[in-house]
This record gives sequence, C-alpha cells and structure tokens, in this order.
Amino acid sequence: MRKFNVVLATILLVVFAGTSTAPVQAVAGASEDNATTTYVVGTPGEPISVTVEGTFTNLTKPTTTYTTCTGYRYSYYWGWESYTYSCPQTTNWYDELIVHIEAASTITSAKVNGRTVATRVMRRYTVAGIKYQVLRLGTTKLFYNDTANYTLTYKVLGGAPRSNDATRIGAAYTYFCPSGTGKDGGSVTVKFPSGYAEINPLGDDYARSDAGGGSTFTSGQVDNAFKFFSCIEAVNPLLYTQDRFTSAMGTTIELRGWPGDSTWMNKAKTNLAKIVDELESFTGVPLTKDGSLQVREASTDGELGGYGGTFANKIARVSEDFDDLVAAHELAHAWFNSENLKDNWAWEGITEYVAQRALKAAGGDIGSNPCSETYAYDYTEASDPDAQPKLLEWEYYSSSASAQEGDALGNRIYKRYYQACAAVASYLFYESAAAQQLALQAIINGVSPVSGKSAQVLTTHDVLDVLA
Repeated sequence: MRKFNVVLATILLVVFAGTSTAPVQAVAGASEDNATTTYVVGTPGEPISVTVEGTFTNLTKPTTTYTTCTGYRYSYYWGWESYTYSCPQTTNWYDELIVHIEAASTITSAKVNGRTVATRVMRRYTVAGIKYQVLRLGTTKLFYNDTANYTLTYKVLGGAPRSNDATRIGAAYTYFCPSGTGKDGGSVTVKFPSGYAEINPLGDDYARSDAGGGSTFTSGQVDNAFKFFSCIEAVNPLLYTQDRFTSAMGTTIELRGWPGDSTWMNKAKTNLAKIVDELESFTGVPLTKDGSLQVREASTDGELGGYGGTFANKIARVSEDFDDLVAAHELAHAWFNSENLKDNWAWEGITEYVAQRALKAAGGDIGSNPCSETYAYDYTEASDPDAQPKLLEWEYYSSSASAQEGDALGNRIYKRYYQACAAVASYLFYESAAAQQLALQAIINGVSPVSGKSAQVLTTHDVLDVLA
C-alpha cells in the first residue's frame, strides 16, 4: 500500500505556473514613424478639415529578461503549495501611437490598421499662443518588425475673439499654425480653395502653387515632422463688418471688424470719433490729406506679430482687444513713420507722446505715470540697467523666442517705447499748444532744420533740433 501511495502522490503532483511578481511594461527603442498631414480649408469661416496618415514600425529587437514567477502544485499529502522559479519574459513592444493636433478641434475618426480606436489626450502645450494636445491612438501592441498604419481625421474650430487660443477661423480672417506628425519624417500640406483674397504664409517654410483654381502650400519632406510649425493667415477684406465716420477736419475713418464681433466694433464706433478729433486738434492738421484711413480688427499673434497694433498702407490694424491708446497710437503713425523719420525711437516716441496727449483730451485713460507727462516719469529707474535703454538700438518681438526670452524682450521693448516718449515729452510738455503744433507740423512735413526743405527724412539730430 505504501508503494501505491507514493505512485499516486507522484501521479497527482500537478504544477500550475503563475505570473511574474512585477508587471511587464512596454520599452522604448528604435522605430520608424512617418506621416503626411493635410489641411483642407473650406468656405471662409468653416472649420478646417485635417487628415493625418502615418506608418509606425517597431525596429527594436525583443529582449528576454528573467524575473521571479510564482507557480502552484498539488500534492496528495500536502495539498496546494506555491513556489517561485525564474521565468523568461519579452519586454520590448510599443503601444503608443502619438499624434499632435490643435486643442480647439473635434475628432471625426481615428483608425489603426483599419480598425476604429479610442483616443486619449496625453498632455497639452502651447506654442506662440496656439494650444495643442498630444493624442494617443488606441493601445495596439507592436512587437519587433510589427507595423501599424494609422489615420486620424479632425476639424480645427479655432478660438473665439479674445480667447486664450490664438487660432482664429472666420469669414473675414483666418489664422492657424499647421503642425506635423512623424518623428522620422513627414510632410504638411495646406489646401485653400478659390475665394480667399489674401493668403499669407508667415515664414519661408512652404512652397506655393496656385494651379487648379486654388492655392496649395507644401512643406516638402522634413526630418522630424513633430518639430514642424509654420503659421498661415487668410484675409477677405470685403467680408469684414463695415462702418465709417468723418472727423471735424474732414478725415474719413473706415472701420472694419470681424463678422459677429460686435464688442470690437462698438468700442471702435463709440471711442474713436472723439479720439481722432483730438489727435487732429493737437497737431492742427488732418491725419491724411488724400482720402481716408482704415482701422481694422486684427489678431495679436497673427498679423500683428505680438504687438497691440500696426500701421501700414493707410491701415491701422488694432488688436481684437481694442485698446483706446493703441488705436490712437496707430492712427498717429499716419503722421510719424519711416517716410519722414529715420530712427525708430523718433517715430515711436513722438507717436506715443501725441497719442497720449490726444487721448487725455478726449477723456480717456493714459495711466498713472504717463510718459507724455515728465513730472510723472520716474528717472530714479536709472539704477535699473534696462531702465535707460539705448534708444538707437531698437528691438522687435520674435515669435521664435522662448516664453522666458519673450517676457524679457517684451519688457525691454516696453521700456524703449516708454523712454522714447519721455524723451519727446522732456522737450514739448511745458511748451505752449502753439509751439508744440509748430514743432510737430515741421516733423510731419519733413522740414529740415538745416536746409529748410520739406519732404525730408529727418535724422535724430534733425528731430532734436526741431524739438528744441
């Protein structure tokens, strides 16, 4: 009987293998990821359709590692018992297919190898005011030499005026910044139909073709498409909401706002008429001698390049935030600009001085320490190395600057504007209204203090002689 029991015990010895005591995880390694991204712009104001098509291959060979596993066995005498042993495991696979898309968008389809998959937002980030999100497509495991073909389609919606996402998609104005997918290579294509009056790539990253009734912009093949970022704006001037008024001196101001943004247009209509009258009263001459000027709503991060406003070709572009002082400043550039002044500090300083004096006369707010009033300017700031910048060494905003660099640059630029204005105020503020008008009109007309000739481009020395 004892022999039978031993044999029976041997027969009944059953072993069940368990699992590793540590969870198995995917490991990053070599891979190949290439994709094409195509933006198709439709009717002005409609969302932009985007398709991302890519191929991802895992090129990392599997690595076998040994870990501690737990098994179970049954004995006739002792019942079920656990034991540990060393077991092999393959740890290298990918299960994260990554695509970067605009945050202000809606996903219409996500597929991996033809199968619809769920998407998950892994993280969010912002570049030049545009908000993006990193999407994970499904959880498909890709082992060595496995390939996944993925497709994502979505629509870019854009942000509302004055929202914290700089993407704008409207009938009159569109601004967006296409980005790519594919760490080992990819391309970005943007297609516009006919019907857009102006299409402006803000950089040299695209090749343009206007064949077939529309416009197509292509990046060509880039080494790492995840790093591709290049903005485009499209403008339809005839689709802006329009209004106008005429100043006391007969200057016609054409107002152009984005359709649906009544906030901007109402501010412009309510505030600008008085401001323009005071600008012209302060200098004693109309803003323009021939025709009209236009004040147009603009995107700070788009066509304004980070500034609150710009002036060129008789158009004052004023940010969607609409600031009275910015509007007054840009309109005053109709008088003071590179056509009659050589140096930036001169045309910016005189413009800001005139804008502040006019806005104050119009009942507007010019702040607690305006640079146009010398008694309000704190010259003790000279102890700050940036407080007394060299005005002839002007600086400009740069979209390529990091957030920290951009903040420092913005601070220096602000101080240059402030002190250029204060320099002008130190000459003019205590002069009579008639004396100020005489000096300002000489600069507007480009009258050289040396030759007495008009229509001259005045140097810094000329300006200081006129102001003195």
